[in-house]
Amino acid sequence: MLRCVILTEAGERWGMGHVSRCLAYATCLQEKGLAVEWRVAGDGAAAAFLGDKAGQHGTWWEEPRLLAVLDACTLAIVDSYHAPPEAYARVAASVPCCIWLDDEAR
Repeated sequence: MLRCVILTEAGERWGMGHVSRCLAYATCLQEKGLAVEWRVAGDGAAAAFLGDKAGQHGTWWEEPRLLAVLDACTLAIVDSYHAPPEAYARVAASVPCCIWLDDEAR
């Protein structure tokens, strides 16, 4: 089974736009048979919004196991204002196909 990881952020201070947008992508991908795993930097508001899809919460770009997660995926969706450029480089080097959703065009 093909796997996708969604790397994003959301919370009471950041809003839920990133998670809402990624949820639409996740739904489409799951309908096509992909397994979707979430990593969300933020607070409990994102977990409450996502419910059973919540996945892992914390600062995903600092997660020690992130490389293992990335290596198991064929697709990554990154929707973040706060992730440092090094995190983008790590994702790009580990996952064959990446989708970057970045309103700031970094």
